[in-house]
Amino acid sequence: GSEGMTKQPTLVVVVLAFLRIPSITPLAYPMEHHIERIRSFGRSLDATLSDAEQDKRPRASVLVPLFEHAGEEDGGKMRTHVLLTKRPENLKSHPGQVCFPGGRQEAGDKGDDVLTALRETKEEVGVEHGRIDPICKWKSIESVNGLCVTPVVARIKPPFDIHSDLALCPREVEAAFAVPLEYFANDENVAECKEIDWKGSKFTMRTYYYTCSSSGREFKIWGLTAGIIHHVAQVAYGEHASSGTK
Repeated sequence: GSEGMTKQPTLVVVVLAFLRIPSITPLAYPMEHHIERIRSFGRSLDATLSDAEQDKRPRASVLVPLFEHAGEEDGGKMRTHVLLTKRPENLKSHPGQVCFPGGRQEAGDKGDDVLTALRETKEEVGVEHGRIDPICKWKSIESVNGLCVTPVVARIKPPFDIHSDLALCPREVEAAFAVPLEYFANDENVAECKEIDWKGSKFTMRTYYYTCSSSGREFKIWGLTAGIIHHVAQVAYGEHASSGTK
């Protein structure tokens, strides 16, 4: 009767809910799934609003470059990775730190945050504009040195090989390496975590120590870079938690 009719949809929903449980395993999702989650959460590429008072502060952009890679540790499975760089120890600004490709906006960028990120990426690691597919802007952040930093999340178009397709600028980049994006979505990988006050707001400062499987080198990932990629990873893998990138 009508009573049975009303109960049936509930049963279907419950069954579907149970069927969906195995699919939350990160490796079950292709990269396109992560990109769509990121795109839906981020700001449009032409967005101009900024929480870092971009009309009053010097502007800078960083590229958050994602790409698919099948490492030996993954058993040949394709996983979403993020490309990171390490600055030379002899630089005056942030020597030896791990960061994204990026830098200050220049007059030739004509106020375009995305163009700044693409130009800096070409200069630092040699990836041409045409090989990069920008996805969205992330929330702008005010850095400790007063810059309004706008992250631009992007995909490096396949095929891409980190060992053969980069041309590092030795003046600005000492090393480049890749980390599975999923690594930053797992809080068990956080080596240090502390709350800090920044201009009246509280932020969580995370530090990671990642050992690169191909080189055996250990890299310390912290500060603004860790905050951005932790937030992007949580969005990509379904956890919309706060990360200090507000």
